[in-house]
Amino acid sequence: MASPLTQGWLAAVASEVHAVAGDAAASLAALDQAGHALDRADEGDEASWIGIGTFNHAKLEAYHGVCYLQLGRPGDAIPALTRALTTLDPALKKHRCTALADLASGLIQLREVDEGCERASQSLTLAAELRHGVSIDRIRTLERQLPPSHQSPAVRRLREQLAAVA
Repeated sequence: MASPLTQGWLAAVASEVHAVAGDAAASLAALDQAGHALDRADEGDEASWIGIGTFNHAKLEAYHGVCYLQLGRPGDAIPALTRALTTLDPALKKHRCTALADLASGLIQLREVDEGCERASQSLTLAAELRHGVSIDRIRTLERQLPPSHQSPAVRRLREQLAAVA
């Protein structure tokens, strides 16, 4: 039988799959299942877990955020992603990069373009440092969704940063 950490991670992954499919009830139920599994885990479980990296409450918050985004609920995503970024280990740069990109997306969806571009810029800085092309492409896609007429300093900085990364 899989450890509680592995069970929690698998449930979190399933929650994202359900969210992408548009099944809010199944997604949220899987997130609850992941949380209950994490609550059952103890420190000794980490050695027996089979997932990538680590799985903890900070990462679960990030899963909440991405699921809410997929379900068209950016107002719910932003607090979850903010909590994830507050508690994620700073050494987990790739995870921070992804959470920042998701936060940027949610903010832009809520028309908080300048703040969204600031978070996108932070994500892009990490992505460039990590040479993580997938994350760079995510920010490039996000930038293309901005109206060309939007010329605030934050938008200009993001566009300049993207041009420098290319």
